[in-house]
Amino acid sequence: MQPGLVSVVVPTYNRADIIAQTVDSILAQTYAPLEVIVVDDGSSDATEQALQPCLARDQRVRYLAKPNGGVGSARNLGISQARGEFIAFCDSDDLWLPEKLSRQITLFDDPKVTLVYSGVLLLKPDGSTSQPQGREFYEGDCFADLLRQNRVPTSTAVVRASALARSGLFNERRDLQGVEDKHLWARLARIGSLAAVRQPLILYRLSPASVSSDQERMLKAELICLDDLREIFAPLSARDRELFRQAYREAYRAYGHNLFNQKLYRAAREAFANARRLGPFHWRTQLYYRASFLPPALIQGLRRLRAALVRGRS
Repeated sequence: MQPGLVSVVVPTYNRADIIAQTVDSILAQTYAPLEVIVVDDGSSDATEQALQPCLARDQRVRYLAKPNGGVGSARNLGISQARGEFIAFCDSDDLWLPEKLSRQITLFDDPKVTLVYSGVLLLKPDGSTSQPQGREFYEGDCFADLLRQNRVPTSTAVVRASALARSGLFNERRDLQGVEDKHLWARLARIGSLAAVRQPLILYRLSPASVSSDQERMLKAELICLDDLREIFAPLSARDRELFRQAYREAYRAYGHNLFNQKLYRAAREAFANARRLGPFHWRTQLYYRASFLPPALIQGLRRLRAALVRGRS
């Protein structure tokens, strides 16, 4: 392990068109002690060829190839080959801003910090950027917050390699894909604290085909994540049992709203009903729950009416 060195793990799958751009954004860091480990998770396109210019001009870049096994297994292979005191992650469709690592590494001066993350800018398909709405940051003892909702985008995260050795690596289960990061962040939060740079330090590329667009599958993954963490931390204290109850309720509530917005009204109704069994409803969630029983055509009509009223006020 080299003190001060940051090993950046970049899992990729069929991103030949943009992988070099991502790697170049990492190499452009103002923080010099870094290495980049690109892990090709069984791509069928020209990913390796696209990386050749990066590999030829900068010896800090390494390329590893493996059979397809999911993003968790790709990151774990990269971690196993890392030489740095710190491990950072960058998804192959995101971009780093030049000051990212310089701004984050100083926060590890606090020996209790296991993970440092940052704000993001959303990169739209037309090349424009925007700030995410309602962005919140967790700092310090964040275990309870992370159970309820993961607010640590993977491409912003830098962790201590020694903390990973204690917490364990990414869970490689396929049915956890999309929340495998939350699973690890919660374990890291259990043994230390989190710190954040609130300013945007990455460009997060928006894609309608992302894993998180399948809300039914994501809810199942979220519940599997919570179930698995309960087993890892057993036996649970009374406080922990309450934290997990709140986390399950929040998962059902949040995905209920997402499913409703995707017009999956039956699935939304089931999610709301499960949330209801775990604790009191906010009035807004109660309203959506009751609306989910209406005929879909009526729901759409009410939503159009609401949108027209909003436009009228503006």
